[in-house]
Amino acid sequence: MTNKTLLEKLERADKELKRLHDEEELKKLRDENENLSKRADKYQRALDKLHRVIRSRYDENFSLEDI
Repeated sequence: MTNKTLLEKLERADKELKRLHDEEELKKLRDENENLSKRADKYQRALDKLHRVIRSRYDENFSLEDI
């Protein structure tokens, strides 16, 4: 093998390694995004429940700005 051939193989291997690393990073980011979305949904449901409780205990004219 010539130096040029070896260099080309190394460059291809380097590009493939970078691509694999980028895919791993993307998967981690997607997983993190999914976890954050689940947490946001959980907190939104809790907030909605709290809002319903507040509205059920006070007059319909009550606004959260009065707190």
